[in-house]
Amino acid sequence: MLDAGVVTRCRRRVHLDHDPDVTTAGRADPDPSVRQRIADAAVHRRAVADALAARLGPEWVEVPVDAPPPERQRATLAALRAVAGYVWGGLLPVDAEGRRRGGVELLVRVHGGYLPVIVVRHRVTDPGSGALTTPLNLAPGGPLPQLRPATAAPDPDRKARPQPRDALRLAHATRMLAAAGFAAGGPALGGVVGMDADVVLWHELDVPSWPDGRSTLAEYDARFADRLAVAGAATSGAAALAAPSRITECRWCTWWPVCEAELVAVRDVSLVVRGEDAGALRAVGVSTVDDLAALDRFGPEPAPLAG
Repeated sequence: MLDAGVVTRCRRRVHLDHDPDVTTAGRADPDPSVRQRIADAAVHRRAVADALAARLGPEWVEVPVDAPPPERQRATLAALRAVAGYVWGGLLPVDAEGRRRGGVELLVRVHGGYLPVIVVRHRVTDPGSGALTTPLNLAPGGPLPQLRPATAAPDPDRKARPQPRDALRLAHATRMLAAAGFAAGGPALGGVVGMDADVVLWHELDVPSWPDGRSTLAEYDARFADRLAVAGAATSGAAALAAPSRITECRWCTWWPVCEAELVAVRDVSLVVRGEDAGALRAVGVSTVDDLAALDRFGPEPAPLAG
């Protein structure tokens, strides 16, 4: 069973997380800065939840996030079946057929079902125009928060900041809601409340927004199927579908010492070039540091390189 984060996670990490034969003795301790970011995000989510609860009153239902998972799932289902207007902290039923698990900060009742809204501690918009937003209005008094997209309109002061991880999290929640029978009718939408907590940014999940005209849902489905295959091969002992390669994520991954040892042993080219360049070089047969060093440095590039 895979969570939403798997679709933006390194494929080799997915393999190692699910390989029962891999020893964990060589893993690094979690990066303290990562732990701090997680703690800060939890404080931010709590502040947003408290402000919304105070403003929305009886429509607001909160599921205790520190309760055991089975209890959280039962409480979430009870709130959804009771047609609660807003459900905070929900843990959705496991999607056994799709192999998905996870929850979402907020579920909003619309169109006979629910839309997911996530709360994150990073900026989701930049100065500009065109972002699809509704005002959050967390301050006491004044208009109520607009947590439903019926009134969403292109914002004259904001443009959406590219945050693929947010959109893919919303796609994961959308698929889980559909599997549980609680997906909203109409267009596939999901909302994000960012660090400033002044608007809800709405993502249109079923419109072309990725390379080659793919929608967020199509991108998510392809990535999830790939990670599911990687995890399945690792669990069953089949040939690994993901090899180690140094990328940005390695800086804070606890598996890095394990991967580093493998890469150093074969003098992998990713040790000295950027991650995307390593893939381009391997595609033309330049797989090791020695292969790279043997190239004519005055000759043409062996492949288009970013770095």
